[in-house]
Amino acid sequence: MRKSSVLVSLLLLAPAGQAHADTPTVTSAVTAADVAKKDEKPRFLGFGMDFSIYDGTGLNGPAYANSINMYFEPNWAIGKRWLGGTRFSRLAIAGRFVLSRALAGYDESGFTGSAAQAPIGNCGGIQISGQGGQLEGIPNRCPTAGPNRWDYSDLWLTIKNPKIYTIPKVGIDLNPSMRVVFPTSLQSQYRTMLLSLTASLGLSRSFFHDKLTLSYSLGFTKFFYRNTAPGPLPTGTLPDGSVDGYSTSSIDGLANFYLDPSHSSSPDMLNPNFGLTNLFSVDYAPTDKLSFSLLYILFDNFAYGAQCGVQPYGNVMTDVCANANTVAMATNGVGTYGPAHKDTQVLWVTAGYQVLDWLNLSIAWINWAPLRKPDNSFRQGVISTNYDAFTTISFGATMSIEKAAAKVLPAKTAKTL
Repeated sequence: MRKSSVLVSLLLLAPAGQAHADTPTVTSAVTAADVAKKDEKPRFLGFGMDFSIYDGTGLNGPAYANSINMYFEPNWAIGKRWLGGTRFSRLAIAGRFVLSRALAGYDESGFTGSAAQAPIGNCGGIQISGQGGQLEGIPNRCPTAGPNRWDYSDLWLTIKNPKIYTIPKVGIDLNPSMRVVFPTSLQSQYRTMLLSLTASLGLSRSFFHDKLTLSYSLGFTKFFYRNTAPGPLPTGTLPDGSVDGYSTSSIDGLANFYLDPSHSSSPDMLNPNFGLTNLFSVDYAPTDKLSFSLLYILFDNFAYGAQCGVQPYGNVMTDVCANANTVAMATNGVGTYGPAHKDTQVLWVTAGYQVLDWLNLSIAWINWAPLRKPDNSFRQGVISTNYDAFTTISFGATMSIEKAAAKVLPAKTAKTL
């Protein structure tokens, strides 16, 4: 069960190899972990379950956050169980569900509906830093606001077939996948989401007897919503009363990044229509127990168009969209016409150690930030310490339930299952 990391958890948006099992909207890399397990006959009719738990602590000063995240990832290795020796021997179905709880921090989405509204303010003078970050909403709660609540993700279901074909001579593997997301989370309910579909295709190439793997994946996501913009539910709040109509920016904050990066990469105030994800990864496993992984992801979500046009202003008909575009062009050279879009970058570097056959420990450096500064120039994506972006150090453990079960079951029973 060697896994390169926390990547195994967050990254289940569209399948890949075991090192970062399925990532935010893309992933189709096949890593040394897949190769190492290719001759193993799956037990328990091919059914398995990974359970991961991570504690992430931020480096963001006044916007400090700490959270615990638990991932439940069932999988069914259909190909290994029944299609061995065919092109579909790696066909698998994988699920993903996440529970998250903020232990410290001021993100609105981390608090219950009964949390105190006061004190309201910037909790210590949070400002736009010299890193070029654009403050996307000052947290409305301070350390005394509590209590925190458990949050839960959407339900993901992914069909993947890593290494379905290898291009002759160059040895590049093709890794397709398809994912459907069902809107079980409060955030998706608030956005009136019906479901989303993601198709991705990955390319991967292994070197040095599969110790080093380079991968690239491109994914396309189509979102389906009842409305083109988020809005209060009929009650004016989410089912647990935690987020009201004012809190549209808070539901896309750091607290929900681990639940679903697509939420945190959506244009503000509008629902995404479709999105593109580019994923680049390098996986290195110098030994059977030690592994390193570097993952760089570019999200680009395009929103539904805002309802805007010629409106009466006094006795004059005014094109408010044209006016806004003129002002924006004069200010920073970036126009406002066309679908709004938001591009986000994620750097995820992980070191993992396979302590036992069924237990992997990992430490990761995670940086999530806008791709551009307010003036449309590119910003660095290694470290961020202002509120609109986050750098987190994460400590985690991943357990393979079926492998642990095989250890405690009688050898004869485990072998026959």
